Amino acid sequence: MPGGISHHAKDILFKSLSALYQNQAFDVYGLHGLPRIKALLPTEFPSVRADERRADTVFLLEDDSILLLEYESNERFLDNHLKYLDYACRILHTYYQQEKRIRPIRIVVIYTSDVTSAREQLDAGDVFPFIQSGAAWRIQRRCDFPCH
Repeated sequence: MPGGISHHAKDILFKSLSALYQNQAFDVYGLHGLPRIKALLPTEFPSVRADERRADTVFLLEDDSILLLEYESNERFLDNHLKYLDYACRILHTYYQQEKRIRPIRIVVIYTSDVTSAREQLDAGDVFPFIQSGAAWRIQRRCDFPCH
């Protein structure tokens, strides 16, 4: 090849070497301080989607960030946060395709009085630090907005 190894071939090479050498690959890549590898997991995530998900409200804020405003009347914390992550990925993808830029996303959740407790953060490692929900707490009570 006139330009050397193609990007696709390099990607395949690195994937193969990482799968073969696992923990040793971490050392080569300079990834020190991570726990040792326990198992190699599948890398295919098949998905055929014909769903149309709609967030409750999405705003563009003056600082060019996006506010995802959700209203909840249940305490299904994990299900709700996975839903917010799906919305955030769809928002990021949609606006990146349109504008070729990534906008920060803020998530604020307003709970009805039925919800007696709420957690604002899901610990999923490095996935969620850029996406945290802030509880604007119960709709029946006075709220100071935004509460995140």
